[in-house]
Parts: sequence; structure tokens; C-alpha cells
Amino acid sequence: MNKFFDYLKNSFIPIFLCLNILYIIIMNILSTLNSNYFVIDGHSLIGLSITCLFISIFLLFKKRNFKLIDILLLLMIFCAFISTLFAYDFEVAIFGIDGRYEGVFAIIYYLLLFYLSSFVDMQKKSIIIRFILLFGFVNVLFAFFEITGIIRRSNGFIMWACGIASNPNFYGSVMVMVLSYVIGLFIDCDDIIEKVLYFFLLIIFLFGLLVSNTMSAVVGMIAVLLIVFVYVIINKKYKDFAIIFGVLFFVSISLYNMDRTKLIKDFLTTSHEVVEIGKGNINEDFGTKRIKVWKETLKVVPKYLVHGIGIDNYYFIFDGRPLTIGKFFYDKAHNEYLQILVTEGIFCLICYLVFYFIICMDGLINSFKDKKIYLLLPVVGYLVQAFFNISVIEVAPIFYIALGLLVDRDKVYLNKELKR
Repeated sequence: MNKFFDYLKNSFIPIFLCLNILYIIIMNILSTLNSNYFVIDGHSLIGLSITCLFISIFLLFKKRNFKLIDILLLLMIFCAFISTLFAYDFEVAIFGIDGRYEGVFAIIYYLLLFYLSSFVDMQKKSIIIRFILLFGFVNVLFAFFEITGIIRRSNGFIMWACGIASNPNFYGSVMVMVLSYVIGLFIDCDDIIEKVLYFFLLIIFLFGLLVSNTMSAVVGMIAVLLIVFVYVIINKKYKDFAIIFGVLFFVSISLYNMDRTKLIKDFLTTSHEVVEIGKGNINEDFGTKRIKVWKETLKVVPKYLVHGIGIDNYYFIFDGRPLTIGKFFYDKAHNEYLQILVTEGIFCLICYLVFYFIICMDGLINSFKDKKIYLLLPVVGYLVQAFFNISVIEVAPIFYIALGLLVDRDKVYLNKELKR
């Protein structure tokens, strides 16, 4: 049994995770080439989530102790089931609403991908990260095809790059993660050949982020760069930071002058909005109407405070009707944390926040001690941009794999062991 456990942990799980990433790449490509057909849906994730469940159950009971994050994981799955049972639309809670498909099977799939990823050892983590970078590279390649006119979409976002995602915002969240990985790897790497490779990937992924024209991605990257700044000062890697800053400046100015990105102008606009909010002058149109969406959502939170309206049931938030602003209706809260609160309830949100806090704090300590900052950065970047974005099945599995790779089960800080 111990040999089987070692095989599962050291060989099968890393291969399984890589195959999941390849599956997401292929399905997203197929959806991109035929934008009228969304390949990944709630039904297609049933088999994957059940497979993850069987593997996870074996791992869970093979271990002689639970960690705090394992308990929180179980609580989040429990909350997901409770939310589904009390959902406004039960079928939507199971499979997700049309076009999103982020029902309970998808949520369980995400969380179990995290659990499996948390058992991967350091050597195998590097292999999985390469597959994540491949995912990012394919996205940038398609984005280049879009802005050069080789590929034309029929989804209304012809002027903005989407990569192999269905929306520039989702593509931007991918770019935050892969660019963060590359920045961290460039700093942590000592091999000159690898460093040159990461340098070119830095340029490629920065290009990818800028052509997404996604402001939430920029906010996520600012948080990442603040951590990088502290890290390079502590480790005295000023030259690496200077190179990264130089690339950021040169590529940004070049694309802006070529009219391939509007993010510099958007950044100035957002900065002005933040100043106005700080003065108490809150305009509901700020953040491309996100302020309005959040305010309206908060009005109904008390009604669904305990168990939420149901997973992926945001569309029915106003007594079966969606939130409508102008000619647009909304099926997501455009804030992942607010989305969890209103669809799964306050207890579920608390579990998620504690869960993220423990993993990030442990990851921060381990990253600075072991000089592996690249494991932390993509998680921070994604969690920050999630304040202004939504979770989608095209991207979220990659995040939860990255979150699991950040965990080191052999090192305990906040993530205490709970003996059975």
C-alpha cells in the first residue's frame, strides 16, 4: 500500500495534473476556433471531478493526520453542497448557468485539483509549471493572431485580444499568472541559459498582458511587483530587478506608441478614480460600472447570507431576475469574493478567506526562506485581480493547481497538523 501511495504521489498525480492542463488548452482552442460552441461545460467536468474525488479520498485517508487547510477544504465542499441544496435553481447549481458552467461539479473539481497539487514534490512542480507556461504561450500566440487579423472573432471583442479565453478579462488573468511565474523564475534562476529563456518569455508574456487591455490584470501585477521589490532588496538582486523594470518600461512604451495597448491611459484613469473614492466622491460608473454592480449586489446579500442563492445562481439574484444596468445584464458579481458571499453564503466566504490567508502566509515564509518566490507570485497576482474579475472554468483550474503547488506539506507555520 505504501508503494502504491508513493507511486500515486510521485508519478501518477503529476502526470494527471499535466493532462488536465493539456485538456484545458485543447478545449479552449476548440472553443476559440468555433466561438459559437463552448466546449468545456458543466457536464464535461463530471468525469474529471469524480476521478479527482477518488484519488483525493485515497490520499485523505492514507495520511495519518489532517492539516488545517484540509479541514477548510472539506468545509468549503460541504458549504458548496448546502448552497446547491438550497439553490434558487437546482439544475444550474449542479451544472452551472449556460455560458459559464461553473456549477458544483466545477467547484469540487477546482478544490480537488488544489488538494492533489499540494502533494507534488519540488522536482515535479517544475514540470507542471512548464505546462502552465505552455498554456500561457498558446494564449499569447492566439492573441497575436487576433491583433494581426489572422483570427477574427464573432464574440464582440474583435479589437481586444482574448487568447484562447472567451473574454479579454479572463485572458488577462492567465497573463498575470504566467508573467508572475516567469518574473519569479528569472530572479530565482542562476543558470545563464535558463535565465535567457525566461528573459524572452518575460517579453512575450508582458506583450500578452498589455494587449489584453485588462486593468484588473495590471492591478494584480502591481501587487506582484511590490513583493518582488521587497524580495530583491532582501536578496540583493538589484540587477535582475533593473532588467525586469527595463523590459516592463520598454515593452509598455513601445506597444502604447504602436496603439496596441490602452492600459497606460486606463491606469491614469483608474488612479484618478481611486483618488476620488479616497475623497468620498464615489461614482457608480467607476471601474467600468463595477461599483454599481457591487452596490446592487450588497443590497441583497442579507437575504442570502447563510447559504447563498446557490452556486452560479447570481443571474436569479433579484427574485429570479438578473441585475440589469442599461442594456447589460449580469450573471456574475465581477468580484470573486462577493460572488462567493452572495451565492454560497458568509460561512463559505470565511472559509475561503482563511484558506487563502494560511496558504499565502505559509507560502510567503517558505518562498523567502527557500528563495523560491516564483511559487508565490502567480497566486498573489490572481487573488488581487480577482477583486475585479470573475471565476471561469477556462482559467480557474490553472489557478487552483498553482495554489496547490505553493503548499509545502512538510513545513508547518500557520497550517498546523490536526492529529486524528
